[in-house]
Amino acid sequence: ETQSVRVASVRGLLTCRTSMACVESDLAASWEDVDVEQLLEKLDTKASVVREGPPEKSIWDPCPQQSAPCGDRCGHSGKWHVAYTSHLGRVEAPVVHDDWGELLQSSDGGPLRAAFLTTFYPFQLQTLKRFPIDIDLTVCLQTEKANQTLEYLYGVRLQDIKHERCGSQESCSATMKYCTRCMPSGMEQRCESTQFLRPCACPSSRTRHMKWIFPKVTGNDIMHAKLMLLRFDGHMRIVVSSFNLSEVQWAEAGDSFWWTDLDFSQDAEEQGDTLLSEPLIHMLQLMGAPQGWLKLLASCSWSSLQTLTTRVYGISSIPWETSSRPRHGVHRLDEVLRRLPAFPPSSHCPVHVQVWSLGGSKDSWYSSFSAVLTQDLRNVGLIADWKHDHVRFIFQRSGRGPNWREKQELQRQKENRLRDLLDMPTKEAPSSELKQVLWDEGRSRLLSAKADVDRVPWGWHSKVMSRAYPAGFCKKPGCNRVHGWRCFGSHNCSLASWGRPAFNPCGPRGDGQPPRNWEFGIVVVSTPACTENGDCGDDLDQRAPLPFDIHGLERSFPHRSKRTSA
Repeated sequence: ETQSVRVASVRGLLTCRTSMACVESDLAASWEDVDVEQLLEKLDTKASVVREGPPEKSIWDPCPQQSAPCGDRCGHSGKWHVAYTSHLGRVEAPVVHDDWGELLQSSDGGPLRAAFLTTFYPFQLQTLKRFPIDIDLTVCLQTEKANQTLEYLYGVRLQDIKHERCGSQESCSATMKYCTRCMPSGMEQRCESTQFLRPCACPSSRTRHMKWIFPKVTGNDIMHAKLMLLRFDGHMRIVVSSFNLSEVQWAEAGDSFWWTDLDFSQDAEEQGDTLLSEPLIHMLQLMGAPQGWLKLLASCSWSSLQTLTTRVYGISSIPWETSSRPRHGVHRLDEVLRRLPAFPPSSHCPVHVQVWSLGGSKDSWYSSFSAVLTQDLRNVGLIADWKHDHVRFIFQRSGRGPNWREKQELQRQKENRLRDLLDMPTKEAPSSELKQVLWDEGRSRLLSAKADVDRVPWGWHSKVMSRAYPAGFCKKPGCNRVHGWRCFGSHNCSLASWGRPAFNPCGPRGDGQPPRNWEFGIVVVSTPACTENGDCGDDLDQRAPLPFDIHGLERSFPHRSKRTSA
């Protein structure tokens, strides 16, 4: 009798369903022969429930109560933060903690509605478990087999596959759904058909619905940007980092995170600030990001990030993109640094460039890149001719970052052994003086031995560049703040990441070369006061701390250097 009553209730529920894609016989041969909870589960997968009241507002359309007029903010905008991966006993402030609360939790307690993520490898699907299962989720990722159309990914059939073109770039998009309970934690991206996920009877609440975007890349070019766009009620959180979505990397590396919250604004388009928004939105457009995200970004109060003395600029790299507006890679970096008050000679206040991966470019590239960083085109020639370190490249030899120059040398030696056997001329090693400007941490926060605390084996995976005006440069009386600029993001120190500057230390100025990778970073600028009555920017050591101690750096090859340290 109880079962009959429950079945009658289910029949009544069925009459409240709309757009039914099945008939009763599809659900069960006999109402009395099925478990009611299973029946309700199947109904949920076949149709939507008619709900009372007005329809829910689309997450892609900030409703009036979520958008504030200019000057009447919801309290989120204008605040940005810099932090690093938390490693107890080594890096404890400022950090993103293991629960990612700083990133995924709104300051007002509101729920996360949607997320757009870009990442390189290592990437682990299980890392997505950190995000609520019911949100609208999009992941932008380069497939392991570049530019090959996939039918299955992580053992799940892709649906709604579309090939799109925007400007000079091509991309492929697809949707996917999978049971988070049944998905193995170590599933390979391209697995054997015997490992494909089979249909299961788990509740629909366990099913993840998501969208993929696969940007087209060629040759050795890569999709290397690491972004998070997080849509909360009333505001957007933008995260720019060096972190790939991997639990292994989270545990074994140190990464940088810059993030800000921007309120939705009714008059965002009239505010006219493009320092960060223009390169970011342009990159996402070419990448093939859904229009909903572009609409939300256009509604953000970008101008709230900027003050007269402290500014935030976006730096995008797009493969082979040559558009003049916005500029990309090293050309955009040059454009930003030209706006700063002139620094004293770089021999007295050098640029510090901390890298995870040391690119295999020739000395001429490192020299021209250094000229852009220092904005000293007259005195910065080839590295071999430097009398002082205009730029110090910080590379952790005991970490796991690849040194492509050493790899090239090992490859050359291997080829020469074969050439000897074939009685062929051997290849000469290219002349290089880069080792003379390589530096390392004397005592690494992550890699040095420490009692009862494990090493962080990757070392610093962050990519941070910094230049500070010398003490006393700010004219404001009694100012002890650190002014200058700092860059955080995904760019490694390589031709592929930045492109080639137009400046040529070996000859006449050229046209330069665009980047070959997808990258994104931000430059924060704090300007010193030019007069005693003028205002100065924020203290960079407080707002944007470095992962390394400048005063604790040591030359990697002191016996090779002929230079003097400023």
